[in-house]
Amino acid sequence: MYEKVYEKDYIEIFKLTDQVYFRYADWDKRQQCNGGYIVFKDFVAVIDAPSIDGANEMSAETAQLFGKPIKYVFLTHGHFDHADGLPVFAKLGATAIGSRNMLAKLKAGGAATPELAIGIETSARIEICDTTFELFTIPGAVHSEEDLFITIPAEKMIFTGDAVAELPNLFFGNGDFNNWLSTLGVIEAMDFATICVGHGRIKDNSHFGIQKTYFKALDDAINAQISAIGQGATAGKAEDAAKKFAIAAINSDVNPGAAKAVEMAGKPIAEKHIAALYLKHIKI
Repeated sequence: MYEKVYEKDYIEIFKLTDQVYFRYADWDKRQQCNGGYIVFKDFVAVIDAPSIDGANEMSAETAQLFGKPIKYVFLTHGHFDHADGLPVFAKLGATAIGSRNMLAKLKAGGAATPELAIGIETSARIEICDTTFELFTIPGAVHSEEDLFITIPAEKMIFTGDAVAELPNLFFGNGDFNNWLSTLGVIEAMDFATICVGHGRIKDNSHFGIQKTYFKALDDAINAQISAIGQGATAGKAEDAAKKFAIAAINSDVNPGAAKAVEMAGKPIAEKHIAALYLKHIKI
């Protein structure tokens, strides 16, 4: 439904409006996140900095497609596939916009961050030329401890980072499952028309229901399996125990949550996610 204006090396760029473009990256082939371009009269703002190579590619794409310099870079969070390319944009003199927590972590970790940076504590409305951005964070961790949600109200559009993604691309590493699930409901109620996800294809508001259903299936699968084996059945290395737990849950004839997760995402992905969430559970 969107015009593709660029395709190279497993990167595709789609024109969403006269001003906003979505950059899709094939994760399996490129290990890059998705991103975006907001085009103004004299410059461009980019969303996320996937890697050094990715940021250099984004700079070249900007020159080729728009013929304008990059002046701002919005960052959804600080995971490597969203922020490792920041030094490229710093060298270009771009201003970084991200959560205050993320910018502080990057600086403390020695990352080459732009001299000019805007840190968002809870929420902010930023006017760039004639475009309004409404930015907000969620207390506590969602996908990460530093997620920033970037919205363009006039377009009913949101860039979610990895808090919203296609099911195979969900990563639960340092997220807070319950807070994440409730956040999906909060954003769903905002009724955005266009959801620019961190990994996967563009979604509409119906994807929140899909992701919430999948989260509930994972949670049900874990609770059912814990009931079946008991809380203390975690002998051996945590990773091994989590994998065995996930395999047992999926192979159970009396675990509808696991069956639903497999139906929605496939057996390998469901197994990986059940193991990851159970691993978080037994480490608490």
